[in-house]
Amino acid sequence: MIGGYPESKEFPIELIDIDSKNGSFRCKHNIKPFPKRYSQTAAVLLGGKVPAVCGGQADKNCYLLKNNSWVAGPNLSQTRRGPMAITLNDTAWMVAGGADSSAAGTTSDILSLDGSRRKGPNLPTKINHGCAVKINDTTAIIMGGYQTNTYYYSIDIEQWSQGPSVSVKRGSQACGLLEDLADPNIKYIVFTGYNNKITEILQVGTNKWVRGPDFLPKYNYASHMVATPDRKSLVLSGGDSSYKKQLYRFQCSNGIGSCKWEKLPITTLHDRYWHASVFVPESDYPCNAN
Repeated sequence: MIGGYPESKEFPIELIDIDSKNGSFRCKHNIKPFPKRYSQTAAVLLGGKVPAVCGGQADKNCYLLKNNSWVAGPNLSQTRRGPMAITLNDTAWMVAGGADSSAAGTTSDILSLDGSRRKGPNLPTKINHGCAVKINDTTAIIMGGYQTNTYYYSIDIEQWSQGPSVSVKRGSQACGLLEDLADPNIKYIVFTGYNNKITEILQVGTNKWVRGPDFLPKYNYASHMVATPDRKSLVLSGGDSSYKKQLYRFQCSNGIGSCKWEKLPITTLHDRYWHASVFVPESDYPCNAN
């Protein structure tokens, strides 16, 4: 977990083992402090090994985590507060939308681990504090940003197309992709947060969002959600509510009707919202009991 709001506060990096076998979930680590105090960023994991964190409040930097140190990556073409990020392949990613010093934008950047940057396709509409999910090697979907529209992105041909609308407008929300535990061929896109408890679920291959289980405590604004590497769970952290330190797991055991939220026996050390989180391989970042 990286950063958080407000930037005037120091947020040390936290490494957490959500499936700890010995009951010690917090990990000692050797990851160097993040170069800046950041919030409202976008983060992706490249090639299953390299985290990339881009954008943020009045910033157009990207940083990559390599060998426990943060190194400068390719810069964005403009400042992006609250952008979305999509992994395109093992070495390239897109950062889109977000706000510059004045308003939300439609532009996107395609970045590479070799340090290059090129202009990506414009978004169909202005989006700030939206949410993006990569569905498979050819398709991603974006949603939120204080609207009900969703849009598919065709990675190979770099084109957007209209997706099914969600029921409520959301911004600074959380989203993710997971597999059904009974049938890994069934995958769900999960969308929650902002100013209500509603969770919406879209089964991949269908064209209609359905209402899932309400989020456990109440609304959760400016939280962050990531999928475990096996895609069996989504883990939600932080948020601007009374539950900033709590972590929650979302799973579907056998069909949409079985999906549920579970409060994990874990809390973070710091209140966080508008932060970033990403799973990293334990082989590269071993968890030593803290």
